[in-house]
Amino acid sequence: MGLILDLDFEHLQEFVLESGEPSFRARQIWEWIFKKRTFDFQSMSNLPEKFRAVLRDSFSFPTLKRCSRSSDGTIKFLWALEDGELIESVLLPYFTSRKKWISLCLSTQAGCPVRCLFCQTGIGGFRRNLSRGEILFQVVGMEKFGGTKASRILFMGMGEPLLNLRETIGAVEVLTRKEGGEFGERRITLSTVGMRELEEFLRNGPRVEIAYSLHFPEENQRKRFIPHPHVLPISRALELLEEYHSASGRVVSIEYLMIKGINDSLDSASKLSSLLRGKPFHVNLLPFNPVSPSSFSPSPRGYILAFKNFLRKSGLNVTIRKPRGSDIQAACGQLRAQTLDGEDSSS
Repeated sequence: MGLILDLDFEHLQEFVLESGEPSFRARQIWEWIFKKRTFDFQSMSNLPEKFRAVLRDSFSFPTLKRCSRSSDGTIKFLWALEDGELIESVLLPYFTSRKKWISLCLSTQAGCPVRCLFCQTGIGGFRRNLSRGEILFQVVGMEKFGGTKASRILFMGMGEPLLNLRETIGAVEVLTRKEGGEFGERRITLSTVGMRELEEFLRNGPRVEIAYSLHFPEENQRKRFIPHPHVLPISRALELLEEYHSASGRVVSIEYLMIKGINDSLDSASKLSSLLRGKPFHVNLLPFNPVSPSSFSPSPRGYILAFKNFLRKSGLNVTIRKPRGSDIQAACGQLRAQTLDGEDSSS
């Protein structure tokens, strides 16, 4: 069996016609999945019974293995795929005095081949790329089981999106269509450490917003902690991102993880300031979420505030991102690792 969401709308229409049904059935199926968030073909009541049986025999959906809710409203989901692989995604509610919005954080790979030393997903190793349907299902699955509609899509979960470029772009193309949710490209953010595929994506891919996971202001230090050989040099990545912002008007943010004694000194702040001064980027300082096994610790709050103030005085636009879901292990890879460890110990 395959995932029905692996078919784009045109190929779904072809399947419908080959099954002896009129082409408008494809739109009905898409509405059941993307609008009504229904994953049981038998419940698609405006489809003929015989056709529902065909769908049931031909296609499947991932299943919810575990769901954890945080005191701050964050919900973390663990999905079981057809081949037994486990992936995570996170629903993030945000509130201000004027509005509320929901961000959905998606995974693009089961595990991650980049193997950043400070990342739980990287520590857990790489299994495989996700298909377009497996990426898309996380959106409708979180909306269904989270009981809400998404405002923004974040490709910031498990994996490096640019190492699964075709399926990631395919998922974005569906999400921006009328049949697939009508998410404007400005409501989608892709996070990357800056793989060499970045140039192709920025020039030919969808015009989404970009979050560049920089984390270290010096090339040699960054290579030690992000050891993948195909990561672009910092200078080249920033050059491409500056060109992209100028051409598209899209927001480019610089993600900087604050790790105690590693990259949180005022000397690091000075080097980061020199690197970014005059560039049209927004800096997000991220408090480190401890992972296991790892000797790294979060920077003290005072260090983070001093780091932020230094950058602001240097003229940079900077915010501190509030940690979310720490009580439910909402950092990428933690819930999956915990579940796999539990299964290993009980087998």
